[in-house]
Formats: sequence, C-alpha cells, structure tokens
Amino acid sequence: AFYVLLGGYGLYYVHKKGDKRRITRIINLFITFWLITTIAVIIFNCLGRNFFDNNFILAINVYLGFSPHINHPAWFLLPYALISLSSKHLFDLFDKYKPWLVIIAMLAFKLITSYIVSRGQNVLPHHEYIYTIVLYFHLLPTFIIGATIHRFDIVTYIRERTNPKFALLLLLCLFIARCTFTT
Repeated sequence: AFYVLLGGYGLYYVHKKGDKRRITRIINLFITFWLITTIAVIIFNCLGRNFFDNNFILAINVYLGFSPHINHPAWFLLPYALISLSSKHLFDLFDKYKPWLVIIAMLAFKLITSYIVSRGQNVLPHHEYIYTIVLYFHLLPTFIIGATIHRFDIVTYIRERTNPKFALLLLLCLFIARCTFTT
C-alpha cells in the first residue's frame, strides 16, 4: 500500500509538471519484471520444475501480469500499471471535483472492493481478468490519497508544524507497531 501511495504522490507531482514519460516508466517496469520472471523460469526448469506445465496461456498470463503464478509479490503489478497508465485521466477527474467528494468516492471504492476481496479470496484468483479489475479499484483509493497528499502539500504542512524529535518518536512507534502486529 505504501508503494501505491508513493506512486500516487509522485505521479501527481509529475502530472502537474507535464508528464511525458508515463508509458516509458511502465515499459521499464515490465521489462524488469519480464527479466526476473525469465531468470526464475530458467532456474526452475534447470531444477526439473516446469511452472507453466506446458500451458502457453498460463505463460502469457504470467508475462502480462494477470497471474502471479511464479512471482507472488507481483500480484499488484498489472493493476498498478493500469492505474499508472490511466493516471492522467484520473488526475483530471481528481482536479475537476471537490476533494471531499473524491475522498468519499474513494472510501466507497475501498469498502466495496475490500468486501469483494475478503469474500472472494478463494474464487477471485482463479478469474485473473476479473481479479485485476477488482484490484485496480482496490488500489485506486490509496493511489488517490497519495495524490491528495501532494495536491494539498500535506508533507510541507506537517514538516513546518512538527518537532523533528517528536516525528522521529512517532516513526519509531510506527515501526515497532508494524513489526508487532500483522495487517
């Protein structure tokens, strides 16, 4: 979630400056993913393990990001790439409407998609295309929160009004809480 939040913050910053590299960033992200996936496939094939089970469609789905069959942490790659690709239109809508309306809409998206993900965790992963759409809308609120933080310059606001020692103490408490409790 933090990566998606930072993505929203950074892409909104770039959007305001005039983004000319959105497609290039996604292509570079996928090239890195394809390289890592190919290395994993080669290593596992050398060990006598065939992850694709000679299934060409599964291989295509893995390389396009629909199925994190080999690289499980990559479950968010395609939804994030789709959010990034649609960010210009998302930010245009974001700037068009009042912030409180956008936040309410994002809260509704998060609640609905959280319910769908929690109820469908045994079914959704078997329907990769539908799952990708659900994940797109599930990650979208966090992405828009990142954009909101930049839009209202909340980082500068906090920096100007917070004692650095107190901020360090809060970060330490957050780190300890994160290490102690699961999310």
